[in-house]
Amino acid sequence: MAEDQNGAEKTFDATEKKLSDLRKKGNVPNSKDVSGFISLFISMLSVYLFFEYILDYIKDLNYYFVGMYGTELTMNEVFIIMIVLMKSFALIILPISGVVMVAGVLGSVSQFGFLFSVEPIKPKFSKINPIAGLKRIFSMHTVVMGTTMVSKSFIVLIVAFILIMMFLEELPEVNMFHYFDQLIWLRDKSLILIIAILIILLVFAIVDFAITKYKFANDNKMTYEEITREMKDQTVDPTIKNKVRQRGQEILRNGSLKDIEESDVVITNPTHYAVAVKYKINIDEQPKVIMKGIDLLAQRIKEIAKEHNVPIVEDKPLARSLYKLTKIGENIPQELWEPLAKVLSFVYSQNKKK
Repeated sequence: MAEDQNGAEKTFDATEKKLSDLRKKGNVPNSKDVSGFISLFISMLSVYLFFEYILDYIKDLNYYFVGMYGTELTMNEVFIIMIVLMKSFALIILPISGVVMVAGVLGSVSQFGFLFSVEPIKPKFSKINPIAGLKRIFSMHTVVMGTTMVSKSFIVLIVAFILIMMFLEELPEVNMFHYFDQLIWLRDKSLILIIAILIILLVFAIVDFAITKYKFANDNKMTYEEITREMKDQTVDPTIKNKVRQRGQEILRNGSLKDIEESDVVITNPTHYAVAVKYKINIDEQPKVIMKGIDLLAQRIKEIAKEHNVPIVEDKPLARSLYKLTKIGENIPQELWEPLAKVLSFVYSQNKKK
């Protein structure tokens, strides 16, 4: 279980705000295997689609050199040949290179969308700290990544070796083909080999993506105190406050506060927040929020609770979390069960004493 510096367990998933802050810093789950697979897939697809285009340039070069048969090679002729070769290779390679660059970008964008941040390239002492570097080298994550890389390479080599040996058996027959037919045969066999390798890499990419997502979520879990501190630090727009106040007044007018008398406990902030919780042992499957409110509505909830002898317990972090993370009539999320259980246990013990 992850822990913070103070020893508190980080059992809660990261909030939207924390994920947003991490994204601004360029800290997002990024699987290198997924990026590599997408880049390789698009690159190989582009080579296959551009094959006729490439073959035309190879034919032109072949005819060019055949046409030079018997020509005296002077320095000027050699220079012209170099220019023709450079031009032809540039026209062959540039389109494919452009596609490969786009493929590299798509490999990342497909995982976490468009993102621009200079934070990852900023100099940090932790990146050059030798002790931190040794910890990364000998960490369990590094061992797993190294084992995965070796396994992936080994499987790819075995599959490639088997397929190539099968292709070599056809070489005596292929040797009788025309030069350009040999290129087409090479294209078809290369396509089979590439598809086999891509299937293997796809499996590893899926596994690595799942592990990367899990590790990112686990590394960025939060403690109960961090969540409540984050909620406290967030500033509320005055317009939102007015809407909340108006909603509270509507609830008062509708008389829906009668449900509070059926609650087991009212958890307060103590002045601004009040949340009425119902949980009957052996009757209710999960604890449920039956009413909540702030300011004026919170005061009214506490008044009704006192009138019907419903216990009122002060727990600032829990009251804020219940108000922020739940809606009226909804079950309380599992991440709040532990602090809620302590409150209910206290209430039950008090009732037994009475």
